[in-house]
Amino acid sequence: MSRTYRKFPVFFCGNCDRPSIRTTPHVKGYPDRCDCDSRLGVSLYKKMVKSSDHKVWYKPPKSFKQMRRQEFRSKVKEALHNHIYKGKDFIPPINRNGDEWEWM
Repeated sequence: MSRTYRKFPVFFCGNCDRPSIRTTPHVKGYPDRCDCDSRLGVSLYKKMVKSSDHKVWYKPPKSFKQMRRQEFRSKVKEALHNHIYKGKDFIPPINRNGDEWEWM
């Protein structure tokens, strides 16, 4: 799932046209920040910059979801293999719909 893009105000230094260290978080597309605005008398101007939302810290990474899906597919294949070749009853595994961390 892709993250949405939003515009938010970023303060730029009037001297070197880089994002200000004091007032803005890291902005993609502007790798280095200005450090000359720490002096008094440097003007700042505000500009709307498009940036993507970031995944929340408590959400699992993409690899966790891929691992869950691969584990479920292997259980389905194993159940089908046991049913066809070993004569056991076909009991399909239950898919857990949520990709949530198991904390305990």
